[in-house]
Amino acid sequence: MDIRNLDGKLVCRLDRTTGICEIRRKGCKTILRVIPKKAVIVTNTRIA
Repeated sequence: MDIRNLDGKLVCRLDRTTGICEIRRKGCKTILRVIPKKAVIVTNTRIA
């Protein structure tokens, strides 16, 4: 599922089955993984 802001620009992508949110901006990819009632795992990587 694509999440867009009021201007119609892509903000992030959300996978409903796994609960993972992916944000890509300026050559970086951030993945947010939510573990219910425990924590949020954040992973940052560079993309080419």
